[in-house]
Amino acid sequence: MSTYQERQKQIDEYFQGGGGTERPPEIEKQEGLSLIETLSLDDNYNVIKDYMSDRFGMEETEYDKRKIIDSYINQMRKFNAGQSVVALTELTHLNSGEGDELDARRAKAAQAYKLFDSLGGAFSKDRTLGEKLDAVGDYARAIVVDPVNLVSLGVGKLFAAGGSRAAIEGAKRVAFRAGKLAANNAAKQGLKKTAVERVQREATQRALQQALQKSKRKVILDKADRKAIYGSLGFDMAAAGGVDLTQQQAEVTSGFKDDLDFFQAGLSTATGALGGGLQLGLIAISKKKNIPLASIELHRSSEIQKDLDNTLNSVSKKRRKEILASGDVTQALLKLKESTSRWAQKVADGKELAKVSDDPKASIDYDTEFAVMFFNGKKDVQLERADAAGFEGLVQILAKAGYRQPFDMNFTDFLGNAFEDLSKENKKIVLEAYDILKQSSDQLKDFNFEEFIKLDAAAVSEGGRILQVKSQGKQLFTKLGLEDPSPEQIADAIVDPVNKTTYEKVKKGAIDFQSLLIRSIITHPGTTALNILGWKAATINQSISDMIRASLYSGNALIKTVAGNTEDAAKYKKLAVSMMDLQRQKVRNMVDPYGTKDTILDYMAVRPEAQREIFRYLNGGVEVKGILDEFELNPDKIKDKNFVQKTNELFETLYAVKAQDFITKTQEFAYAIDKQVRIKYGKTFAEFLQDDELVKYLSQPGTEMFKEFAEIEARAVQDALRNTFSKKYGGNDGYLQKLANGIEEVRNVPGIGVLAPFGQFWNNSVAFMFDHSGISLINKYVVRAGGEAAQKRDTLDLITKSAVGYSALAIGTYKQMQNLEEGLAWYEDRDEDGSVRSYLYEYPRNVPMLMGRMGAHLVRDGAVPQDLLKAFGDNFGTRALTRDFGDSYGAVIKGFQIAADLEDQELLDLTGQFLGEIVSQYVSGFTRRLEPVNQTIAMLKGEDYEVVDKKQGTKWINDSLRYTDEIFSSIKEDKDKKEKALSDEPMPVPIGKLVGYREVQPSSTIQKLFNDIGRPEWDTGIRNKSPEAINHYNKYVRPQIEMLADIVLYNNDWDNMSLKDKQNSVKAILRVANKNTKEVLKKSLDPDEKKTSLIFSIKGASSKQSLRKALKYFDVSEKDLFDLDVNQLYMLEDMVKRFQKDIRGTGKRLGIE
Repeated sequence: MSTYQERQKQIDEYFQGGGGTERPPEIEKQEGLSLIETLSLDDNYNVIKDYMSDRFGMEETEYDKRKIIDSYINQMRKFNAGQSVVALTELTHLNSGEGDELDARRAKAAQAYKLFDSLGGAFSKDRTLGEKLDAVGDYARAIVVDPVNLVSLGVGKLFAAGGSRAAIEGAKRVAFRAGKLAANNAAKQGLKKTAVERVQREATQRALQQALQKSKRKVILDKADRKAIYGSLGFDMAAAGGVDLTQQQAEVTSGFKDDLDFFQAGLSTATGALGGGLQLGLIAISKKKNIPLASIELHRSSEIQKDLDNTLNSVSKKRRKEILASGDVTQALLKLKESTSRWAQKVADGKELAKVSDDPKASIDYDTEFAVMFFNGKKDVQLERADAAGFEGLVQILAKAGYRQPFDMNFTDFLGNAFEDLSKENKKIVLEAYDILKQSSDQLKDFNFEEFIKLDAAAVSEGGRILQVKSQGKQLFTKLGLEDPSPEQIADAIVDPVNKTTYEKVKKGAIDFQSLLIRSIITHPGTTALNILGWKAATINQSISDMIRASLYSGNALIKTVAGNTEDAAKYKKLAVSMMDLQRQKVRNMVDPYGTKDTILDYMAVRPEAQREIFRYLNGGVEVKGILDEFELNPDKIKDKNFVQKTNELFETLYAVKAQDFITKTQEFAYAIDKQVRIKYGKTFAEFLQDDELVKYLSQPGTEMFKEFAEIEARAVQDALRNTFSKKYGGNDGYLQKLANGIEEVRNVPGIGVLAPFGQFWNNSVAFMFDHSGISLINKYVVRAGGEAAQKRDTLDLITKSAVGYSALAIGTYKQMQNLEEGLAWYEDRDEDGSVRSYLYEYPRNVPMLMGRMGAHLVRDGAVPQDLLKAFGDNFGTRALTRDFGDSYGAVIKGFQIAADLEDQELLDLTGQFLGEIVSQYVSGFTRRLEPVNQTIAMLKGEDYEVVDKKQGTKWINDSLRYTDEIFSSIKEDKDKKEKALSDEPMPVPIGKLVGYREVQPSSTIQKLFNDIGRPEWDTGIRNKSPEAINHYNKYVRPQIEMLADIVLYNNDWDNMSLKDKQNSVKAILRVANKNTKEVLKKSLDPDEKKTSLIFSIKGASSKQSLRKALKYFDVSEKDLFDLDVNQLYMLEDMVKRFQKDIRGTGKRLGIE
């Protein structure tokens, strides 16, 4: 007999015998009826009702007929469209349960599939135009939001790497040849070796940039982006075939189909190519309005400005002298001289201290620091400005005066020319100040000022490292950003670090090891999915916020028009239109993610400081190398990678960890910089890049144009980091930054850091809530914490984000009123297909869900349950940061208590527990990337899959194997099937969580009551340290609890009770159920049930002291009581009762009671 025939026989037996009902008739159809009308016919609706009740817990008592039918249609369309998560979860649903329950489940599913199949498809002649359009929308949405696209993204990156690397290698070969040719020509002209090397270096860099510019569209896109798409296309085809086979397997399992149809799977595989073709077409269309490449536009602008410089060169000499003869320059130089004298004494004092130091480099360090301060200035730490204790260096004075460096002049010649252009008076001041510096420096004593600025640092021995100050001065002069680096930071970069001690080396090794662990933890498709979902929520909020900004601009334009101020009215109208057009550009960027990524990375190659800041951390706070090194664009830093690094990168690529990070950040930065440019300059970012004066904004430090643009660029970088939850909030500017820094740096504490590895994400989540609740706005004007960065926040942005936040709260409250009535938990929501999803880990979507539930309780009950307030702390407060300390922290505290009682063995056990927690965190962290394989093995078990009680056995082993228990099933300890106290729903393979999708099984009556009062499911009040006893107890207490819950819900007018009465009712249910269960178990003759009864009796009849004393006689821990037989447990029970009686009789023996 075939599989199909066997299943049909089982279905017949269920409906005609074992199921207790008659088999439903054939599908009922009538001519001229709409889709909804057809499915509403009694026989058809009964099929739908049975399936949706069993599959998603949708009951007529809570949903009307139309809602159940609509949800059924959406579920079937997703299933038939081959959406991966729906197909996989459907198969796990059909494999969950046993016996008649499983047969009934499969029979209901088979009838549901048959009904939908009979409808004739979305484009059958019976369907109206509206029904056809609705179907197209449902199928398209099912395909677009399929989480399998995440993995496709990662696989595509594997193929892209080869294309981009080939293009880059070709560009480098061209550049190196150009550099060598330029060096040969320079040598023929008689230039010194150092000058020849400089010419070669500069020519190579220019040629590399030009080569990349020319190849960017043709080579980088064609050979990288297109390869990425082709790689994704190949994976999509394989995935489409695989998901089709999964869907067919579900149909075969239910009995709807006889066997797998591999021809159908082949067709599905071919259709997987459609997505890649569509993407290529969309990219081709979007190129018409793409953002131009910054490197090309900067080169064009440079050439234009160079021509202008050549034209003006004959008159610029006089102007330059006038600039440097101004009174402001003179005063600044006098202050430099005065400060140099003051610092000379500090250097002298420092050298005296260095004489007694073991550090041979100390003297050189002081010399270097002094020279850095002479050229680059000294900032006051508190004021962050060059006054008070700080002063401006020579380079800063030149830049501030507006003394420009010509395009074709290197920095050495520029400094020489600047010195020559100084007035006689100012030149004298500089020489006198330098002489003070020279006399204080062991390294500068042989060089006068003119000799120093003409020397090239590369031509000096290592002992002359101080001469690299000039190179650092150049970097300072061309520094990107609002603020110059501090001299101390520059000194740290120049001076070689002292030899590390053994402790420092061990500490660094531990930190690197923990960093590797954190990367392993986040290397998971589920994490990638949650990061994308979090970014989606943040970027949507940002767009809504900016559209509110547009409406405010429009309102202002109207007010100005009424007031007769036409000029300002036009300005605000333009800003309003520009903010709305910004959203259209955002869509264009998203249509072509690879092209947008390339464009932004090209821009950041021109602006390296922005690149380093925005890509410094992966989501989760993991610090990574620079983007140039990551893509091997830096010819000096291409290193061989060891096996561990290659393995890590393989999984990071497959799970789209870096692809997600780069694409979300480049998308967000493209939006943020475009927004800032529109607000500041009244033009799009694309128009800005095509400005003939672009080079003045990007490459002329010291000018107002450069500083102005650097400020808005820095703001764009920070906005992009905020919306991808990657911003580092730690710093030294105020107590709030110091606190944030401490939270972020916990991860670097050896051993302990693994228990709180995501402090940076926690800081970002708190900041997000502050921004959308008005706290950040209040802080800016009232509290003024968080340093200067907090004071520079865009006020209008904070106002509109607050509006978005409170709007989300209002919508959340309305939605939670509905969910509260249905009995869903605060983090659960029912999707359009009828499924209930958990959003517990989906930040920031879960924030308005919890706040909305609190609002719903206030509206309905006039009070918020304490459990919900605790849930806020657990999920968004400090407990969310430290929850992984959990058992480890508890073990330490209890260990101190037991140590005081001199309980050596128990102290040893707790020490082992603490160390086990640490070990299991590391083992599970490094193996989490294997969970997709583990879940696949679980899926292949089909109906033999069973969730076991992982609290039984050795805890640290169970925790270590939490992501690989199916892979290493041969070494798993024997455990019982997991029993829950509040539900008997079978637990299927949680395959959806691999892509951030957590489906919730239909709720029992008691679960609905728990959710209605905000009580968490774990809080059943059932306490015992024996996991076996708890598991057996749950099996018997569950029907008692459910029976009592049904009585209370349907016989006592639950909906009209106050919150307090409901809470007391649930307590009463649990109390009575526990009492009844203990009586049942006490009378049982089954050994396991009797042991369970005795263990609970022992726990209830003893104090800690008497139980601890009795356990010593049996050489067993409280956790392992189930290892004793019934007779031993009777003896133990009698012993603890006698010990307890002795304790209680102490007062009588002493004559005091």
